[in-house]
Amino acid sequence: MKGLKAEDKKLLNLLQGDDACVPRVTMLAHKLKLPTSTVKTKIDKLTREGYVTGFSATLDPEKTNRGFVAFTLGRVPLTKDLDVVNDIPKKLAAIPEVLEVFFISGEWDYLIKFRVKDRDEYTHVIKKVARALGEGNGRGLGMVGFKTLKETHKIKVV
Repeated sequence: MKGLKAEDKKLLNLLQGDDACVPRVTMLAHKLKLPTSTVKTKIDKLTREGYVTGFSATLDPEKTNRGFVAFTLGRVPLTKDLDVVNDIPKKLAAIPEVLEVFFISGEWDYLIKFRVKDRDEYTHVIKKVARALGEGNGRGLGMVGFKTLKETHKIKVV
């Protein structure tokens, strides 16, 4: 990340944390044609009820040296040991580069999305993912995204 000072990097990490960013209540109130106090009360209520889980910044992966996106499908052997089954998602989620982990249906058990700087870092992270899936016991299929066509965290509420 060229040109970024240590405190800038620290700030970017903090901005992605829970409740680091606040909604622009006045701007939202004008768009909704409601009093600012009403909008603030509604935001607080929606947050309390769990509809809103936090406010954070969305960073540009290219500018933060995380432009290399990869996906892995993972399959683990059948077992009756629930501790093993429950540990896998925890191990995957603990890998800092892993952004999303889904338990899926079909031929595979997990879909894992992660972002890294380059192929070398990809190789390093894919080894961590393989260990989390169970070295020698699990199977994986890695895929690299060459171009992101759409990526959003926005959910259309209807």
